[in-house]
Amino acid sequence: MVVTDCLDVKRLYPSAPDGMYRVNLWKSKTAVSVYCDMTSSNGGWTVFQNRYDGSEEFYLNLKAYTEGFGKTSAEFWLGLRYIKELADQGNSTLRMEVSAADGSQAYEEWPDFSLGDAPGYKLHLGGNGIGTAGRGMSLSISQSPKMEVISQQREARAVTTTEVAGGTISVRILTSMDTTLRQGQSLGTTLEKEE
Repeated sequence: MVVTDCLDVKRLYPSAPDGMYRVNLWKSKTAVSVYCDMTSSNGGWTVFQNRYDGSEEFYLNLKAYTEGFGKTSAEFWLGLRYIKELADQGNSTLRMEVSAADGSQAYEEWPDFSLGDAPGYKLHLGGNGIGTAGRGMSLSISQSPKMEVISQQREARAVTTTEVAGGTISVRILTSMDTTLRQGQSLGTTLEKEE
């Protein structure tokens, strides 16, 4: 089986650790380095945003958000074109994890995650979020995150806006795909763990 996301890695290698892996996207066959969270909520999550200390600039233009920026081993945004292709391959769940300077942590998961076509990449979520955000903690996430791209001439700062209360925060956005083999996909096994 070709490894197309972190859930594939988890299925093929159940004891695989958190870390960077090279996957081949299912449609374009593009090889992409991704960070896999193998421990949160049974693992197999492909992290597409990690933001925690402000070391990476996130107030960038649409081109940067489309292609991705930062370092997968630190703060980064994977890129809308890659996120869309990952989500398009099957039933996807979006998971958002936040933590505050006081140590409080929360998460929320939304089923049926997908993105619309370029250039807008409109966010689609099915159902209500489930998780610990907003349940008596000093940290809460709004009922539904917004992911929208502003016009190409303006900054794309609203691409991943989330209402969060609780001071300094850390945000990780992950997705997990429940995929089925598509016509024409190879059954060969490929996995590359990056150091």
